[in-house]
Amino acid sequence: MSSLKNFLSWFEGQSIGRETAIILATFSLLGVGFLTLILPEIRDFFEAGGPVLWGILLVTTIM
Repeated sequence: MSSLKNFLSWFEGQSIGRETAIILATFSLLGVGFLTLILPEIRDFFEAGGPVLWGILLVTTIM
């Protein structure tokens, strides 16, 4: 728990204020939760389509 407190105190020192740190942490957790839910579906979609869809995903990511 102390490492988390150390990280939060460092992050608060880097940001504008405590409210900014809390808002950023909240949105980060929401983003991770959303990606955790959606990434398996995206993987299943591309696996069903074969190598062509994986190529399209790769090219789209590079661009």
